[in-house]
Amino acid sequence: MPPPPEPRPGDHTRPHGLYLTTADPANVPLYRHFGFTTLHETPLGPLTVTSMSRAGK
Repeated sequence: MPPPPEPRPGDHTRPHGLYLTTADPANVPLYRHFGFTTLHETPLGPLTVTSMSRAGK
């Protein structure tokens, strides 16, 4: 089977990256396990919202 074609400029069939936020600190290790890295932690009242990203494949 031939490899898939390389994406062209403006081709949105492949993700360029994924982003998420979580306010549950127990989720951070789970997301790290799946390749996400922490971008920023934002205090919001009694919560800390963690912003994370992962590069596209």
